[in-house]
Order: sequence, then C-alpha cells, then structure tokens
Amino acid sequence: MDKEENSYSETAVCTLCGERVKVRGLVRHLTSCRAAHPAKQGKQERTVFTLKVCGRYNPEYFLYLEMTDNMTLDDLDGFLRGTWLECCGHLSQFSIDGVSYSDSIDVEIDPSDTDVPEKRECDVELGSVLTRGMTFGYEYDFGSTTELVIKVAGVRQGYDAPLKMPIVLARNDVPKWVCADCGKPAVRVDSMMGYGIGEDNVFCATCARKREKAGECCFLNIANSPRTGVCAYE
Repeated sequence: MDKEENSYSETAVCTLCGERVKVRGLVRHLTSCRAAHPAKQGKQERTVFTLKVCGRYNPEYFLYLEMTDNMTLDDLDGFLRGTWLECCGHLSQFSIDGVSYSDSIDVEIDPSDTDVPEKRECDVELGSVLTRGMTFGYEYDFGSTTELVIKVAGVRQGYDAPLKMPIVLARNDVPKWVCADCGKPAVRVDSMMGYGIGEDNVFCATCARKREKAGECCFLNIANSPRTGVCAYE
C-alpha cells in the first residue's frame, strides 16, 4: 500500500470564527481572531495561555487550547484524559524544567539521589510554572505510554473571566486511513499487530470481520487521538 494514501489534513477549523485555516498559520490566526472575538470578561487582569498539544511521535494529532492562569496542571491533565487519552485509569505526569508533576508522588525516593528528578503534585497553577515559548512533556500510562509535547504558543494579558476548563481553539481534522487489505476507508485498528496505529493494521469493517473469523486479533475503533490503537482506547 502506498504510504501517500494515508493523508493528514493541512488545515483545521478555528472554533472562534468557524474558518478553515492552514495549520502553519494557526497561531497567527488564533491571535488575531481572539482579538476580534473577545473572551467573556472578568474583574481582574490575568495571564491567558495558548497551548499547542500534539503527539510526540504522531504530531498530526493536535489541539490548540486556551487556559487562564488560575487553572492548574490537574485541570489540564483531566481535560487531556477526557478528550484524548483515558481508557483504564492509568497514571500520568508532566515534565517541566526537570521537575515531574504527578498526583502519584513516590515518597520512598532518596532525596540524596541527584539522578532522580524532583517530583511535585499537579495542583500547581499554570501561572506559576508556564512561560512564553516553553515546551514541556506529558505522559499517560507508564506501561503502554502515550507521550505528548505541549508548547506555550502564546501568552497575553487580559481581563478574561477565569476558566474552569480549557477552551479548544482548534483541533486536527480526522486522519483519513485506508484499509490495508482492500483500500476502502478504514474504521478499525488491530492493536495486536503493532503499537498504536499504522498503515498495516487498519481495516474497513468488512475486512476486520473477516480477520476476526480467521485468527487472533483485537480490534478497536479508530479514534481521532494519538492514543488510538493503544491499550483499550477507542
């Protein structure tokens, strides 16, 4: 099968105005579009972050999020789980400037061991850990791990009302996978044929049923997520 048959969109829809925008120009568009479509106003000035979140090894899956400085890494973790990752209640952590932020801190770590990164809890406000242009990591599930890269793509000051959950400014279009057997649009991924999703383990519904009858496999629905085809996620 020709690799070019699986194509990823070069555009995404801005949720502020509904316009389809080229991915390369998304940050610039979102900056000007937010100015033209102001957020709900609050009483005090605060810092507002635009975050680009994408798969470390499959960057065609991405989210552009807006979050206010009162929100925490816990809030971001919960949102990423609910939108992109959650399957079996696995552990997760952020890695920011050499510090690991997680809700499962190992109290047995020897503080004299300098090779072990410092660990803190995730209830820290974004305004105290994020700066313009910084990039940091996120991991969900320390067995079948899904890794994300998060970049602070924009920072502005404004009187925005404090948010309780991130606003999705844009999200990648659903990748167009084709069946490895017949070339029709694929809707199922065999998680036993490889880690995650790839050209050789995606199938249409008909071919998936044939393979289920013929031998051992574990099919999941293809999802618009960097975790698609991993563990029990669908």
